[in-house]
Amino acid sequence: MSELAEHFRHESLAWLVERLVRRAESGKSLVSGILTLADADPAQRRAMDDLLGRRSTDGAALSVNLAQLASKLGLDEAAMLVLLGEVRGREVENLRARREGAAKSWSAIFEKWERHFAEDEVARVWLGALRGEGLLKRFAGGDLKMAEELLGRARRIFSGMPYPGVLLATIAAQSTGDSHALDRGKPLATLCFRYLCLRYGISSHSNAAARRDAWLAAGVTVDDLSAPVLCLNLPTLAGSALAPWIGWHVERGEPFYLPWRQLAHFEADPAMGGVRVREPRCGERGRGSAWSGFAATDLHEWTADTGGAGFAEEAGGCRDDVAGAGGF
Repeated sequence: MSELAEHFRHESLAWLVERLVRRAESGKSLVSGILTLADADPAQRRAMDDLLGRRSTDGAALSVNLAQLASKLGLDEAAMLVLLGEVRGREVENLRARREGAAKSWSAIFEKWERHFAEDEVARVWLGALRGEGLLKRFAGGDLKMAEELLGRARRIFSGMPYPGVLLATIAAQSTGDSHALDRGKPLATLCFRYLCLRYGISSHSNAAARRDAWLAAGVTVDDLSAPVLCLNLPTLAGSALAPWIGWHVERGEPFYLPWRQLAHFEADPAMGGVRVREPRCGERGRGSAWSGFAATDLHEWTADTGGAGFAEEAGGCRDDVAGAGGF
């Protein structure tokens, strides 16, 4: 075969090798069909005539009957592939067959996970969208093993919903071993966000507010310390756990910040003219306004019913006058 391969490496047969490789990669036969080279030069025609052992030919176009070529060389389809690999110095692969095989493998994965999600209608709709848009394949980098891993982790996260008011980083660590696996922009985070939007009817527009709303609907805090609210003249109610700290600022007319983590434990109490401490209920805030980035809006809503006066603004944001001084 080495001697034959050396013969095929002749410059005048380069066009033939290139055409044969293209046929092999596209899944076409190497031992049937006709190859034609338009405007063949004398050297190319002579080389081809010598290879086929035929009398000299003439004309502008040069045609090669692949069945005759294979018969003359004494090679079948598999042997022709080996020859081309030796000529080029690397294996020639049937790319069409590989693509078809990969497509079957991806179909098998989606069918498998449709069975896993048999009792979760939302998950099946979600999975169908991932398949139609090719999103899972893109996030997995075309790696079937990685795709299965992403789906497995997503399923573990879905199965725990709704959560009893836990941090997103905690869910990420428990599900993947990486507390940052659900950070914005990460593949798993995007996949889960799409599921949450379907499950809780939240806009799929991927921004900070939608992301917080989506996770909150499942009882998960995205970031309980971000976007604190700047408060002034919001007195505490008697018995409040935060009364000493907040009261110290109110008595001195000093402004103070409250992160959403603390605001999550308050609720309006119109009968008492203030806001009282409570335990947050799983997922409740996800159906309304977002938190963290919109903590000032939440505070406005809670104090609006108390009839007092004061103001709060989101740190780094625009000042928002608040009706209601209600206590904390």
